[in-house]
Amino acid sequence: MVERRDGDRAYNWTPRPYKNGAPQVWVGRTVPRRCTVGPAFELRVTGESMSKELGRTLTAVDEKHRLPRLAVVYEEDSCSPMELSRTAGGRWEPVFLVGSADEVPDGGSWLLRRIGTVVEVAGRDPSDLARLLERERVSGVIAFSDGQLPLAAAISQELGLPGNPPDVVEALTDKHVQRRRLRQAGLPVPANARIRRTATATEVLSAVEGFETPFVVKPRRGDSSRATLLVPDLRSLVELVDADLSRLPGQDDLVVEEWLADGPSPGVPGLANYVSVEAIAHGGMVYPLAVTGKFALAPPFRERGNCLPHPLSEADTVAVLDVAAESARTLGVRSGALHIEVKLTPSGPRLIEVNGRVGGGGIDGLYERRHGRSLKDWAICEALGRCLDPPGGELEVAEGPFVFRYFVQPPEWACRIASVGNVDLVLGLKEVDGATLNRSAGQSVDWRLGSQEYVVSFTGVADGLAELGQLPARIDELLDIRYDRG
Repeated sequence: MVERRDGDRAYNWTPRPYKNGAPQVWVGRTVPRRCTVGPAFELRVTGESMSKELGRTLTAVDEKHRLPRLAVVYEEDSCSPMELSRTAGGRWEPVFLVGSADEVPDGGSWLLRRIGTVVEVAGRDPSDLARLLERERVSGVIAFSDGQLPLAAAISQELGLPGNPPDVVEALTDKHVQRRRLRQAGLPVPANARIRRTATATEVLSAVEGFETPFVVKPRRGDSSRATLLVPDLRSLVELVDADLSRLPGQDDLVVEEWLADGPSPGVPGLANYVSVEAIAHGGMVYPLAVTGKFALAPPFRERGNCLPHPLSEADTVAVLDVAAESARTLGVRSGALHIEVKLTPSGPRLIEVNGRVGGGGIDGLYERRHGRSLKDWAICEALGRCLDPPGGELEVAEGPFVFRYFVQPPEWACRIASVGNVDLVLGLKEVDGATLNRSAGQSVDWRLGSQEYVVSFTGVADGLAELGQLPARIDELLDIRYDRG
């Protein structure tokens, strides 16, 4: 056997000599670095020219069958390296962009280097990174969290790769900019105003003059309902400002906007009257992949889980998809994953927000469980310029079975978990087939940090809408979680 290794491949070539001095047959397999076994090739050479011909052929094989490389702007909480490795499946190689190797916790940089290549971005501007990634033969750039989208957009633009321009990404990550652009285009979005954390009561009252109450106060940038409050009236808003807005988690300015009134419910207790549209943008067109149903929120706006398919009627589904697609087009979205939240109000479907990434809350896992392909895979193929067959046709309507993930959120008054019990009893329910503990006894919780402060989540399958809607109450009744007060 002859083995050759270089920066990207290991080649194993086994000689099989023909009889009577005929040329040897070298049967080779290219093995992508840290990935699965590649395709086999045959090469017939004579003994005298074996080395030269073998070298030329190896070079040709390498150029023809080199895997595409994807730059992933990495953030620990956005996507698991092992999940990305599984999604890759030997079809592409990750190049992880990290602030610095020292910033990756728990020795995680070792794992990243085992799975792909690691590039430190600290001290480099997008132009420098683009030149470096061009030498790394990167074919696409992607990010899975809002905070990393601007860097991914800047690099993609420098390299001329698929992606959204930086000004579009600004609208996808800045709630005030997004509402302003949609409102200027004539789309029905709630009135909103940007306020500084150091704003005085007088300044805030001036900013919200003419707004209808109640108000929603949230960070200008952020996700998972962090520091998102429902404020019933002007007096309560003044009291909130007087209590010092700077004490809310985060550092960005805040947005005050009108609350979207509750419209018709899906008719099933336990389910919410808003949904999210999971979509892929390709060439400026928006292709819906799924409409995700939601469990009713925990106060004030913390998510308690998702389900597929959605619980909407066919007419509501069409209206929701129209709102989602029009919003994305208005913002100028051209490429990549979209997670668009829409609420059913008395005036019809209204946009909550457009996100330029795969949705969180376990939606990707639910989609893959139901369809056999992940939303991340759709997004990655688009980033690599390989989304050649975007989906079409009608989406599913509310017919079971329903796959779900339910999050148990702590009460607003809780500051620490005292104990978690009876998880085994919940796993005994016929609809539940999995549990993930996110917080254990002794760990702190803070509702202001949003939906990711959940204690435990459960996954499974419900046969019908009635069974699905009853699950939150049944799970909460069985669980025995005790908290310390703050």
